[in-house]
Amino acid sequence: MVGAGGIGCELIKTLVLSGFRHIHAVDMDTIETSNLNRQFLFRRHHVGRSKAAVAAEAVLAMRPDVSVVSDQSDITGPHADVDFFRSFSVVLSGLDNLRARRHVNRMCLAAKTPLVESGTAGYLGQVSVHLGEGRTECFECQPKPLPKTFPVCTIRSTPDKPIHCIVWAKEVLFPRLFARQVPGYEEDDDVAEGGAGIETGDVDEHGETGRAHGKASKSSASIYAPLVDETPSQYAARVFDQVFGADVARLEVLARAAWEAGGAPRRALAPLFLDSLAGVRDQVKKAGTRQTRNADERSGSLSARRELDVADAHAVWSVEQAAAVFLLGLELFLSRRAEEVGQLSFDKDDELAMDVVAAAANLRAASFGIPQLSRFEVQGMAGNIVHAIATTNATVAGLIVLEATKIIAAGGETRGNPAGQPTKPSASSPLNATHTTFVRADVSNNKLLTPMASPPPNPTCAVCGKAMLELRVDPDVFTVGDLVEKVLKSQLAMLSPTIEAEDFLYEEGEGLEADEVAFYKLCLRKTLREVPGTNAAYRVLELSDQQQQLSARMYVHLEEGFRSEDKTYEFVGGKLEQPLGKPEEPVEREKEEEVRGQEPASSSDIVVEEEDGEEHDSGDDLVVVSSTMEDLAGPNAEPMGGKRELDEAPDENERKRARA
Repeated sequence: MVGAGGIGCELIKTLVLSGFRHIHAVDMDTIETSNLNRQFLFRRHHVGRSKAAVAAEAVLAMRPDVSVVSDQSDITGPHADVDFFRSFSVVLSGLDNLRARRHVNRMCLAAKTPLVESGTAGYLGQVSVHLGEGRTECFECQPKPLPKTFPVCTIRSTPDKPIHCIVWAKEVLFPRLFARQVPGYEEDDDVAEGGAGIETGDVDEHGETGRAHGKASKSSASIYAPLVDETPSQYAARVFDQVFGADVARLEVLARAAWEAGGAPRRALAPLFLDSLAGVRDQVKKAGTRQTRNADERSGSLSARRELDVADAHAVWSVEQAAAVFLLGLELFLSRRAEEVGQLSFDKDDELAMDVVAAAANLRAASFGIPQLSRFEVQGMAGNIVHAIATTNATVAGLIVLEATKIIAAGGETRGNPAGQPTKPSASSPLNATHTTFVRADVSNNKLLTPMASPPPNPTCAVCGKAMLELRVDPDVFTVGDLVEKVLKSQLAMLSPTIEAEDFLYEEGEGLEADEVAFYKLCLRKTLREVPGTNAAYRVLELSDQQQQLSARMYVHLEEGFRSEDKTYEFVGGKLEQPLGKPEEPVEREKEEEVRGQEPASSSDIVVEEEDGEEHDSGDDLVVVSSTMEDLAGPNAEPMGGKRELDEAPDENERKRARA
């Protein structure tokens, strides 16, 4: 059992009460306070302990006669090799991130161990069975949605949605303030958020160029670092005027200049300077002198909003209230948690960090004329939360156990014959009864559960099929390092990729000598043009990952000057997860959309550009293991509101759609 969170707690309890006697529970996480409302095996005194260990203790108290091994480790680690997966009769997954789910899928395929996958998102859920060996589709046979992220230029200069402001506060401002670095952002980007040639501090509160308030301009590196003899309150005020005042005023000057030069009209921006916000300084000063500070001053306990009496998480703060929360939050960090400053990372469960991010996001939104949100809403979006429903978790856990029971009952039929070929299940085999089941938010045919036979493999799947991946790149810019990090690891979820092409080899993993490691490190700098090949128009690369026992072939189109948005590469078809093959007919796509209905919140690490122009709350914390209705419903599910009962014979059109 992989994952001992929302689904995992229900699952391990149901397993032991259903007669399963030998369970190995894997989860690398520890228990947090925010888990307690739905992960019912945990109590407050368990906070900080291993989820797997506490879950095992809880079910052993229910059934002392069972064997439960708790394993607090990373399921993608080298210890969890093929032999590890091969040692189990079935793997039950309740994971909450796509990368780990892909890895488990590939290891189960390599080990020929059946996998039961699951996921929930609010009222929606699904359970699917993946037997491998050509029996059923694997987890990656159907395209999975990529995490949604946004272009840097939108986040920094042209936000127009609340999520843009939240991303900026969480991913840009917070690291600058408390980590003194911004991963993925070049240092010279900070010199002028609006563009090169205008130094920080060179725009006054009226938007005019010149020294702001008579102070010399400062470099980016010094803006967020406390000055010598600067008090926490002075630091907070200086940063406030710079970030929400001078920087926004500079962007307004540039936007105005662009409009006068014939650019698209844009709304006027509203810089915020502390002197223009009546009573904020006094409010912060008063809160700072109170003797009612939280008695418990551990890292996650201090709260600026409570000190300012704006503790209602569902209320939308005024600009003045947000400014006060931001200022006091910075003061508390510098005065009460100074030892952490310089190495902090954002945590949605850190009260003070969440206060600062929520306040900063709303101040940014106010400057750009964007609707402001409550702290509760900001926390949900910043923490990628889809709020969990315990009954959905319980339902899905029960469905997992039903499918696991069928697999266990089939015994050796799941392993194939000694020659390594799958054995065709007998007519009475429980394997013929495995289902993919969808938990619905609405009732259809008086049912909330919609089962369907486990779909066959997708012949174009790059993992279990014979597909060739295709990539378009600018060969003079795109490097082997880009291929490894941006494509193979980030989007294909490989762990230690190997690349072979004619007279070229790149390897990662254990067993390499020091000189080999140094040589391959140099290979990362090569452009795709420099990779040996007899044809100037393309390269054919053989890809493999020994740890995952995965291999694939990639056809790389070399197109000089190629650009897709602001990237120098693009997967053919637009998404790396899109299987190659003949596109579906429009009528079938309409049927598919009918199945999907309204999409729930999507999982997000905010790394990939937004394309659809719609705003979604993000979610993969809590219990989200499936992030869109496409994953939850699947392309072959019965359309919503369909009249045919599931045990009736499908018509010819449905057979064609299933084959597609």
